[in-house]
Amino acid sequence: MANTNNLLPKLAIKRRLEEIIVDEWKRELVDQFTTSVDDTPQVWIVQCDDQFSPISTVNNKKLFSTCTITVLAFSQTRETEVHEIISGLLNLAPADFKATGVKINSITPTSQSTSYQNDASQGHVFADVTLEIKYFFERTP
Repeated sequence: MANTNNLLPKLAIKRRLEEIIVDEWKRELVDQFTTSVDDTPQVWIVQCDDQFSPISTVNNKKLFSTCTITVLAFSQTRETEVHEIISGLLNLAPADFKATGVKINSITPTSQSTSYQNDASQGHVFADVTLEIKYFFERTP
């Protein structure tokens, strides 16, 4: 088993988001864009970034972190289901991430968009959402 003591908080948050998508919502999670997507909506976490700022002084080990996660949902024809996934993401709360052990202060959607690909033989619907997750991070000595 891998040592998770030095796990970055953003990775714990990302893994919990994956659990929510797969185990709770019963959606298909992929790690790359696939061509010829069937009707079943697929979900892809395409970006996960952290930005840090000190809480008080530069020498303080505690930082305030903003984790930005972008999630893409897509399907050939199931526009409603794609938007149900996006709606679920827009409604996530810090309590959904308690199992991570990360003290999350807030989860705020910062953008959402939908696009339609019509040059494929049967079309395609893409929707994405960017979430801003704020939490405390303590540096190790």
